[in-house]
Amino acid sequence: MTFPIPLRLAIFATAGFLAVLPFVLRNRRMGWGWLIALVWGGLSFYSIHLVQVPLQGKLQRAIVGSDLAMWLRNFIIIAPSGVVQEFFKALVPVILIAGGLRIGTDKKLFASFAGVGFGLVESVLLVELLPVELGWIAIIERISTIFFHTALTTIAVGGGKAGKIAWGLPLAMLAHSLVNFVAVFYMQKIGIVWIEVIIGVVALASWVLSIIFYSKGDK
Repeated sequence: MTFPIPLRLAIFATAGFLAVLPFVLRNRRMGWGWLIALVWGGLSFYSIHLVQVPLQGKLQRAIVGSDLAMWLRNFIIIAPSGVVQEFFKALVPVILIAGGLRIGTDKKLFASFAGVGFGLVESVLLVELLPVELGWIAIIERISTIFFHTALTTIAVGGGKAGKIAWGLPLAMLAHSLVNFVAVFYMQKIGIVWIEVIIGVVALASWVLSIIFYSKGDK
């Protein structure tokens, strides 16, 4: 089953709206600052091409022929995906919060909108790379990643407190890298359907945890 571009865009936009809705409902101050975070989130997707892929290439060349176990070599090569993406998604929200630039928006919303911005751009651009015969599976996979990116950036930045970022950002990086590792390393072993089930469950769990984390605010 194929999905026309307008239908795909509508589905992804709805998923993005639902992904940030719980965070928005907990705030009365929206302003326009969230739009900066959303646009930055989308632009940070290109850190994959500019930073992540070149870094992965260097790591691959560095460990080729090493005595490391296959799984460890794969994880080392895949790990920059989580590190680079989470770093760049969080970058502008942290700058906005640290600089006191709210533009009418509650500071805790910056992270969630940066995450959903990244997830939306990734979904729109990468869904074309998935096999057409996957149909709904491809769409559901992209929806899962929108919720996943929203959740991880929310956890990574929190309310912008240094103490929370100090553990939240590394946690988001590790979780992201592990999910990508499982998706790539076990694809041939258990099949794409089960991989997508795992990603979907992890994405939903991460999203629920991020809501709990967010609701605690600065307590």
